[in-house]
Amino acid sequence: MKKIILIFMLMAISIFAGPNEDLIKAVKSNDINKVKLVIDKVSSVNFTDAYGKTPMEYALENIDEDIITLLTVYYDYANESSELKNAIYLLRKKEYKKALEEFTILKNKGAKYAYWGIGRCYADQKDYYNALLNWREGEKLGDERSINAIGVSLENGKGIEKNIKNAIDYYNTAANMGSPSAMTNLGDSYYNGKGGTKDYKEAFKWYEKAAKLGFSDGIASIARRYYDGEGVNRDYKEAYKWFEKAAKLGSQYSMYFIAKMNYEGTGVNQDYKEAFKWYERAGKLGYWYAMDWVGKMYYEGNGIDSSYSKALVWWQKSANLGSVFAMEWVGHMYENGQGVSYNSDEAIYWYKKAVKTDSKESEFSKKRLIALGIIKE
Repeated sequence: MKKIILIFMLMAISIFAGPNEDLIKAVKSNDINKVKLVIDKVSSVNFTDAYGKTPMEYALENIDEDIITLLTVYYDYANESSELKNAIYLLRKKEYKKALEEFTILKNKGAKYAYWGIGRCYADQKDYYNALLNWREGEKLGDERSINAIGVSLENGKGIEKNIKNAIDYYNTAANMGSPSAMTNLGDSYYNGKGGTKDYKEAFKWYEKAAKLGFSDGIASIARRYYDGEGVNRDYKEAYKWFEKAAKLGSQYSMYFIAKMNYEGTGVNQDYKEAFKWYERAGKLGYWYAMDWVGKMYYEGNGIDSSYSKALVWWQKSANLGSVFAMEWVGHMYENGQGVSYNSDEAIYWYKKAVKTDSKESEFSKKRLIALGIIKE
């Protein structure tokens, strides 16, 4: 019996050897250039090693943001050309000049989706006029990405007059053409009742369609619906399963929820160490809500040795990204000399910064500024 098992293990290893094994090695090496050299040779179907682990899981262990970004693009755009994937990767890295050059080359080759990419380069830099010009060209050529992008512009009133009804029409058109992003946007429209009445079941239907195409946002949306019990019966275990799927595709939002559920013991046994692991992963990828919790866990010593100095480092990062919660804690730590030397000027600076956001979360900072005589009640 042991011999039979060994034979099957060797067969499994041989099946996943070759390009896929090279990709795993490249990811483990933490070398983005090595990953780029081999990634196009790997079948999206066999995007795992002999033990069922994906390259993303290995990348998450090392928290290499460049590699995770590249892998996320390859998951979300699995059936697209390597040229498009490379251009989208540059776009997500905010290397707009290089991305624009790549999308322009694709446009000159007759690729209709290039107009969407060129438009995104402009939109991300807040040039909505030129973004819409390109998306309109893409729309004429029947590009579902450009049509979805026009829908987003109509919903948000960016470069065009806000019109929710027309936005939903555009989402519907693009979704029926196969755009998973539009499917998710359409799901959000039904979920939030943007077109009138909320319809959780219709929302869930569109999230499912996006998820079947491997789109991480669609998968994460299904997870959240199971978590909240909207459109389906509440099922924390099912929610956790879907959040795991999305997290393994690079969804920071899903990593945050996996951490939250482990921290609270929702759908799984309470596990502070597992919670910390996932909060840290999402935090290192720039998700500030997760950064807040990494700081909190260091401060309280839950699942990790307590460290005021490390808590401050994480809250400082989060505060710089706009977290009012973190601004207040940075101020508190400077005022009380926790993890840093006492510094009233720094404390006041962060309390003021929190109050200026005019957020309900800044109540503590307001009280401290009153107590310190900086402002009046």
